[in-house]
Amino acid sequence: MILGFSAKFQDGTPTNFRDKILKGIKQTTIREDKNDRYKVGTKLHLAEGVRTKNYNCFAEGLIDSLVLIIIKPQEKEIYVMGITSEGVEACSIKSHSEGMEKVIKLEGFDSEEQFWKWFNKPLAGKMIHWKLK
Repeated sequence: MILGFSAKFQDGTPTNFRDKILKGIKQTTIREDKNDRYKVGTKLHLAEGVRTKNYNCFAEGLIDSLVLIIIKPQEKEIYVMGITSEGVEACSIKSHSEGMEKVIKLEGFDSEEQFWKWFNKPLAGKMIHWKLK
């Protein structure tokens, strides 16, 4: 499965996602998953320029874990739900919290402001964590 990453933000500045992924800084991506395509163990091709002549698969990996996530930019809040051996665990992560800082780092953003500019519309999906080969 191909996971495409943008090389630039909407304002034209570089995202540096490729470098952050290769250095192990960016370890997750948040995606909608209406058809339940993402599964633990799925092989990944991490790439830039998907569906263009500039296609570049810069890394391969496997989906290591998945977390259900709801992003509410109006409220500056994220809801996450994971399944553990003890059952389902859910929590709310609010703006300017330690949890938000962790999400921002895992996602490869440099600031919370940058995160909210990227996720500026409500989203329900999965946070995909991978292990590179």
